[in-house]
Amino acid sequence: MQRLFALLSCILLLPTRPTCSLRLVLLTPPFPCDPSAVPSLRSWLSQAPVDSIGCTVVIRPELESLRRDYEGRGASASASAADAPSLSDEVASYVSGFASLKASFPNLRMAVNSPTIVDAALSRGDDGLFDKALAASLLEKVDGMHFKETQLLSAPGSALGLCRERGLDVSLSTHSMHSYRRCEEVLEGEGLRPSFALAGTCYLTGSHPEKDERDCRGLELVADLADAGCDVVAIGGITPERLGEVVNRGADGVAILSGWMEDNGEWGEALTRHMETHPT
Repeated sequence: MQRLFALLSCILLLPTRPTCSLRLVLLTPPFPCDPSAVPSLRSWLSQAPVDSIGCTVVIRPELESLRRDYEGRGASASASAADAPSLSDEVASYVSGFASLKASFPNLRMAVNSPTIVDAALSRGDDGLFDKALAASLLEKVDGMHFKETQLLSAPGSALGLCRERGLDVSLSTHSMHSYRRCEEVLEGEGLRPSFALAGTCYLTGSHPEKDERDCRGLELVADLADAGCDVVAIGGITPERLGEVVNRGADGVAILSGWMEDNGEWGEALTRHMETHPT
């Protein structure tokens, strides 16, 4: 009995990894991207404390820009069906590649930013990019749909209904309190709530060289959304050094793209420090 008591005491005294309520959103480079992106993200995830933080990967096929490309060349999406088999296979491989990371990181949430895939899953046939079966199979691989605010405001109720029926998380990107409220109304009309909102642009970033200081009102928006009780994630130029500042402004989390692609370990250290000073 004494030995058992001693063993239980040792187990109870074992150090445990701290956890925190910070939400981390990782955006993938848009399709088509370098094939090394998936193993690079896998390596980054293995070194960051993502098992102790709520982490969502937003996969970005950007299929809507492909459609515009077709139309810009004077061809409709359906008229380019000859290109569709190889293109759809490549996009499916892109989505599936990132979604496969969940097998190694069970707590990871996967979202895809592509109303086109939802539209195809609801269609009655081949829409030129995806057939219904392929689109439906891709939705089986993810936990949620992410919408830009313009995409969400123009989304048909059937697309949001599909998200509701499948139990998919719905998140959105917003640049103003007004557009967030409009998106919120659209979701409420379908019996949905946003799982989180990406709010930015917070800082100047090389990803958007066309922007200047006047465009960087994201920190004000973060604070406004936080005051309104929204689950808000700051985006745009977020670095490990700025993590504390955006959290102090009310952000529930941060979103990064180039941060994980160019990281040399600084993010892992910053996240670990944050967990130690902000445990749940």
